[in-house]
Amino acid sequence: MDNSPVTMLSTIHQINGDENRIAKVCRRPRETNSAIINSYLILKKSNANVSYKEFRTKLVWDLIKAELEEEEQHIHTRSQVDELTNQFKFIQIDSFKKQQYVTVSFELSLVRLSPDGHLPKWRETRSSCIWGKYLAKKNQEKTSKNLSQSQLYCVKCNLVLCCNKKRSCFKDYHTQKENDN
Repeated sequence: MDNSPVTMLSTIHQINGDENRIAKVCRRPRETNSAIINSYLILKKSNANVSYKEFRTKLVWDLIKAELEEEEQHIHTRSQVDELTNQFKFIQIDSFKKQQYVTVSFELSLVRLSPDGHLPKWRETRSSCIWGKYLAKKNQEKTSKNLSQSQLYCVKCNLVLCCNKKRSCFKDYHTQKENDN
């Protein structure tokens, strides 16, 4: 017989055990299957001479086709990103990264000097001002951690540019020529 002392548990549990519990993801294959069967029955009522197996196979292939078409649209979007990357040769724009980078050999695009279409637009995310990064690189300064942050970007150039009481990078970027600085 065991005569050793019994110690209390060191963990204290709350009364409500559902608190802090991770919700389980419920999958409903029976409901999906029921929906497919109901769709097949509706098709049969419209006097279509199709077997259930053929109907289900055609449904699967149509879903695959729809997904592939959606992926082609994403590929089209990526080609637009590649086109912008070629347009702004030294700004690496990656659709998966939120920042835009300015390298030492960065060259300003001539599109920025065109007279129309340069309108500021608001974004929820803040990013570093491209003009500030360019000036820091041009002056061979080490990029400071206190670069001007902005939520404005140019619709035509698709670049973040700040515009506030202290700086007007939006105007400077679109009006100054490279040798003016």
